[in-house]
Amino acid sequence: MAGLERMKVTPLSAIPDDLQEVVIMLAARVEQWAKDYERKGIQAGRQEGIQIGEKRGVQIGVQRGEATILTRLLQRRFGHLPDWATAKISNATSFDLEEWSLRFVDAGSLEEIFAE
Repeated sequence: MAGLERMKVTPLSAIPDDLQEVVIMLAARVEQWAKDYERKGIQAGRQEGIQIGEKRGVQIGVQRGEATILTRLLQRRFGHLPDWATAKISNATSFDLEEWSLRFVDAGSLEEIFAE
């Protein structure tokens, strides 16, 4: 019956008796379709959210791995890293980490690696 109210049709009392059952069944069907579409939309939204979350999680994992490797390489070559170098690595983008990793090969100091 709620489907009838939403459809704003003629009141059920004004419909001939032999058609009332059809109208009630149709209203129930419309209501069920609305619930089905809503449920499908919610499911699609959840799935999309899961996919986005997984992708972001992979990106974060890769970036942390890059930061860990760069930190270990720098420590191996230069010893204990100063706080400023650790902070730069912690706040770096994947692009920065890759660039610094490439500079590591030829650089003679931390300052050369992190030069702007």
